[in-house]
Formats: sequence, structure tokens, C-alpha cells
Amino acid sequence: MLLKNVIHWFKLLVLFLVIMGVVWPKTAVSTATAQSAIDPRFGAVESFWAPNEATQLGVGWERILFYWNEIQPSGPNDWNTLHVPEEWLNEANAQGRQVVGLLKNTPNWATEGDFASGVPNGLYLPVDDPANLWANYVRRVA
Repeated sequence: MLLKNVIHWFKLLVLFLVIMGVVWPKTAVSTATAQSAIDPRFGAVESFWAPNEATQLGVGWERILFYWNEIQPSGPNDWNTLHVPEEWLNEANAQGRQVVGLLKNTPNWATEGDFASGVPNGLYLPVDDPANLWANYVRRVA
């Protein structure tokens, strides 16, 4: 009787191992494939520093800082394109990542308040009013 129980459990163990041998590799491949797909819920801060790794991880969006005081340092007609190079934006677009811009730091010429944190002049005006400096900047960055 003891021998029958041992043989029975041995057969169950062999059956389990065979099933795991068939199912396990497919599960591992499916997981690896799913991880490389772009996930719009998964983002990264400044992944432009490692764009290929971001793509391998499936990063769906990335945050880039747009410092207003560096992009328009001396006035509304000044435009510094070196602050956020086009290559960063093009790379993100080519790899299917959405860019989420964080717009920060009011320049001195656009505020009567403190540097980088003052309220922009004309902020409370309608967004289509040319005197609303913030709205003009946002339109141009977008």
C-alpha cells in the first residue's frame, strides 16, 4: 500500500513538472513582451538623458522642464532654443513617448514680483489678450 502511494505521488509530480515545462517558458516570454510595450500610464522625469533605456522600459511619457526665464531671458521676442533642444523632442516623438512640459520660473522682465516665482504680468487677462504674457509664452512653447 505504501508503494502505491509513493508511485501515485511520483506520477503527480512528473505530471506537474511536465505541465510547468510547457507553461513556464510561454509565461516568461509573454511577460518580457509586455514589458517592452509602451505604457501610457508609465512616465519618467527627463528620460531624454537615456532615451533608449526609456524605450526598452516602455516609458509612455516623459517630463521636461521648460524654464521661462531661460527660454525668454530678456523679453518676449527673445527665444533661446538651446534650453530644450529639438533633438530631445524629436527623439521622444520618434520613440512614441508623449512629452509633458513643466513650465516654470517667471523671468524678471515679465513680473513685478520675485525672480522665478513672481506672478506674470497680465495673468488675469483673457488668454487671447496680448498683454497676458504667460498665455503668449504657453502658446509659443506648445
